[in-house]
Parts: sequence; structure tokens; C-alpha cells
Amino acid sequence: ELLSLPISLNKFLINVLPKRKNDIIDLGSIQENFDLTDIEADVFRFYVVGETISEITEKLSRSPKTIEFHVRELYKKLNVSNRVDMLRLILK
Repeated sequence: ELLSLPISLNKFLINVLPKRKNDIIDLGSIQENFDLTDIEADVFRFYVVGETISEITEKLSRSPKTIEFHVRELYKKLNVSNRVDMLRLILK
């Protein structure tokens, strides 16, 4: 895995994020604003909420190396250094 989440972030994702649905930016705007490919947007959608590379691999029927490549590309395109920074992009 490129990054494992601390327990406190997992609790945040499970308990806080679903309650803030109205505060979340449309992921389509993230895709458009950062010129993400469709596969990058799919990886982003799962990765930002704590899915592991293995889980994303299964859901998107791609190899782990492919998913890891897209995660690295997301870091570059979004100009972030970790998953928490990605999460900040979708929260107001």
C-alpha cells in the first residue's frame, strides 16, 4: 500500500464525512478542474475515502500496479502529498 490511514482518519471517514454530504463538492468538478481521466476519477473516488489498493483493484478490475500508477498520477495532478490533502479538496 502507498499509504495506510491512521485510525482517527478512518473514524472521521466513517462518522463525519457521511453527515456532511451537503458540504461535499461534486467529484465531477474535481475531475474537470484537475483534468483527471475517467480512471483517475474512479481511483480518486475510492482512494479518498480510505479504500485500499487491493480493494480498488477488485472494484475496478485493474492490476495493483495500474492502481498504484494512477494514485501517483493523482498526487501529481492534485499537487498533494497524502490522502488527507486529497480529502481536503472535496470538503468545503
